[in-house]
Amino acid sequence: MLQDLLACLKAKQDYYKTGHWQVKNTIYYADHLLLDRLASESGARIDQVAEKIIGVTGNAALLNLPDILKKQYEYIKDLPYNAPENTVIFQTGLQMEMKLQELCKAIDAAPESSLGVKTMVGDIANESEGRIYLLKQRLSKK
Repeated sequence: MLQDLLACLKAKQDYYKTGHWQVKNTIYYADHLLLDRLASESGARIDQVAEKIIGVTGNAALLNLPDILKKQYEYIKDLPYNAPENTVIFQTGLQMEMKLQELCKAIDAAPESSLGVKTMVGDIANESEGRIYLLKQRLSKK
């Protein structure tokens, strides 16, 4: 499941960054900045998760790039790109954050999760809740 978490974080980071590049209209500069912030925050934990995978399992083979990219692709393959409205990007981001929350709950509930893994996942979930708040605030200002 930690591989899935890594792929999910990378997918969110890439989606937010793509949205950052694609926001439309000059009056949406705030959207451009918000998406850049969301991309940065989403990516901040990627290295920690990768290092935790090795630390907990002792198996660097779990960080096989093709495997991680396949998992990442599964998260992003059906997402809307080049959205007709900026709100579509934010709605999709909200859905991605909710999937991250579900994944964090599953990892936390897994009997094989160590205290360190649970702490890391709790921190990731907490940060995600902050992004959920920001996304909901932005979507309420259509």
